[in-house]
Amino acid sequence: MYFVKVHDLGVSDSMRASFKSVKFMSQAFTFSDIADVFVREGFLLSPAECHGWGCGILAAGYRLQPEQWQQQLTDFAGENPSRVIADVLLAFYELSLQQMEEGFGLVLLLPEDEYPLAQRSEMLGDWCGGFLHGFATLQAEASREIREILEDFAAIAQIDASDAGSNAPESDYTHLVEYVRMAVITLFLEFNQPGGSVRERH
Repeated sequence: MYFVKVHDLGVSDSMRASFKSVKFMSQAFTFSDIADVFVREGFLLSPAECHGWGCGILAAGYRLQPEQWQQQLTDFAGENPSRVIADVLLAFYELSLQQMEEGFGLVLLLPEDEYPLAQRSEMLGDWCGGFLHGFATLQAEASREIREILEDFAAIAQIDASDAGSNAPESDYTHLVEYVRMAVITLFLEFNQPGGSVRERH
């Protein structure tokens, strides 16, 4: 779960009203909450894929200004998202940066445990696919260790509900999520050295 206060993000009163309807304001919000917003706004990508994309940008050492956000998101999504969608995902982007800068607190935006294991596994694949999109411009510069992580992410990104299977143990999924989480932190530390320059993303 995530905790965020919308008023800390400079969101308008009208936006707060929208967020309040999905338990966003000053409360924990979940994958289901954000998925509901996406459905209401007619946005076709999954919350997991979008969160992975934003984390990929951050891990690669890029920083987007709020005024760049809408265009970058449009390019990624292949459609022009509503202001509500853009602001929700910008909040996630800023929160994820804070989590990674503080150490090991990154939380992946994935379905809650009540979802079937196959669906959770598929969304983890979506998350990794989104991450690779965000991180992609650095792959040519990567060391062997980093390339191996990216290859693992590419393999995970191919998971779908039929691949996950009902017989896979829950512990396998839990370990895979933790591997992805720690791998993202490893990449972030590699490409966001203290005193290093922030990359421009165009």
